[in-house]
Amino acid sequence: MEKKITAMILAILLTLCLAACGSGSAASVSADTASSPAAADVAEAPEMPEIPLTPGKATADVGDFTVTVPEGWLGSGDFDVDENGNYFIEPYYYILIKGGESAEDQFTKPAVSIFYSPSRGAQEQLEFNKNPTDEITDLDITIGGKKCPAFHSVMGGAVEGEDPFVMEYDNIFIPVTESSCFRVTMLTYTTSGGETGVSASDPDVIAIMESIQAK
Repeated sequence: MEKKITAMILAILLTLCLAACGSGSAASVSADTASSPAAADVAEAPEMPEIPLTPGKATADVGDFTVTVPEGWLGSGDFDVDENGNYFIEPYYYILIKGGESAEDQFTKPAVSIFYSPSRGAQEQLEFNKNPTDEITDLDITIGGKKCPAFHSVMGGAVEGEDPFVMEYDNIFIPVTESSCFRVTMLTYTTSGGETGVSASDPDVIAIMESIQAK
């Protein structure tokens, strides 16, 4: 996210600099910038990629892995920014949204995220993701015959002027090899208005985890 913000700020600053550097007329400035391909290229903001969506009862090819989207769910890719400020679709991260109709629904509806870690085994990734300030309980999870390190964490808080909230995460780490794994995360969000979310015991979530295949 910091890379995305930095890229956008840089594009704006460069555009302003190009507009302000000429001391002559607006026509002169326009002619100078138009005749300079490098300046025109620098001023252009990176093109946003189209987010790939997968409907229910279909298999999504994420890049590094595939996963089957249950009926009534929507699969959504995500994007990041590389070191050159260019957007790209992440081949290692995917979101499945229960009852989703667009990618933005991941912020308001129950969702499951999948992250492929090619350089950490399941237990190592679990230790990396544990937040010592959260209330943590170990979970007993087996997926596809594989014993999976897992934990349930609880974090509470409040925003001034808003209801207190409790966020509960189930985090399951599915081994691929000794040095790689999938991290599957799901969130339950509770306020005075009720509870929304999914957990590792949800049949759809179990089906999602069992369908994940590394490429």
